[in-house]
Amino acid sequence: MLKKLVAGSLAGVIILSLTGCDSATQSAPGNTTMSGAAVGGLSGAAIGALVDKKNPGTGALIGGAAGAVGGGLIGNQMEKNRQNAQYQQQSAYQQGYQDAQAPPPKKY
Repeated sequence: MLKKLVAGSLAGVIILSLTGCDSATQSAPGNTTMSGAAVGGLSGAAIGALVDKKNPGTGALIGGAAGAVGGGLIGNQMEKNRQNAQYQQQSAYQQGYQDAQAPPPKKY
């Protein structure tokens, strides 16, 4: 029981430390989905192998597949959010530029 608790805690710490590496790729488009899938797959495989004591290979395979899918979905959503924020920032900049180019309002 204690061994499972320690293994689960260690897996959680590894997952959290690996997801922190994604902040280095925030300015690089296209990397968030792939890195999310890779981190999810690796951590899922590790957890699956630790959980299934009778057949760790099968547990690693199932955990890795589930982790890769989940990590890829989360990474893809993060990438979409970043692109949406960039679009909104660019749109606000262009609106401000257009306002600056417009002639001043007429005074009556």
